[in-house]
Amino acid sequence: MNNKVLFYILYGVLTAFFYFMDGWRAFAVILTILGVLLLATEPYRIRNKQLANKFRNSVETLKEYDKDFKADGSFTNYNKKISFNESKGILKFYERNEQNEIIEFSYPFSQIIESSISLDNETVSKASRGEQISGAAIGGVLAGGVGAIIGGLSSGSKQVTMVKSITMKITVDDFKNPVHYIDFLPGHDSPGYNPVGYKKDSDIIKTALKKAEYWQGVMDLAIRKANQVAH
Repeated sequence: MNNKVLFYILYGVLTAFFYFMDGWRAFAVILTILGVLLLATEPYRIRNKQLANKFRNSVETLKEYDKDFKADGSFTNYNKKISFNESKGILKFYERNEQNEIIEFSYPFSQIIESSISLDNETVSKASRGEQISGAAIGGVLAGGVGAIIGGLSSGSKQVTMVKSITMKITVDDFKNPVHYIDFLPGHDSPGYNPVGYKKDSDIIKTALKKAEYWQGVMDLAIRKANQVAH
């Protein structure tokens, strides 16, 4: 008998005990309601625990995958990973397909056409061939750092208090797979996902923006390096 079954048995005995005590029936009713709620939500707690374990195992597998590449930097979310090797001039993406297999995409820096960061589908920073990082939409954007983005979310007529997504879009010279996306916030299939979003000044948003800022900087440098070689 596992601890969870023992807990529910003891809980039921305790509840029954209060039913037969004078003056405690109301308390017993409350315990009964709480017990029903616990039982009703048990499948969700089990699912969340399984999802958390699956997420942890998936992330660890992706982190360890292709270690021979000797990446100078990597970022892994639930089912995707991005890595780069500066000396080799190579950018790699790793994605899980429907069969849970890891698919690898490898590109020289010269094949990176454009990189952009979007907050809730609104572009806030962009780097492309022959251009420096350019800001748009939200006061100062990545060029002004994380603080500028957070402050800009409430500037002007647009008041933003919650952020649902922070996404990097990388366009490469590959007709079969021209676009790759990296999400810096939890997705709907990962633990910690919040469908209403996260407060703009919360730690999770600040951390995600710092990661996005770093990777946008990497993409800008990779594009600049490729342009220098080309010229």
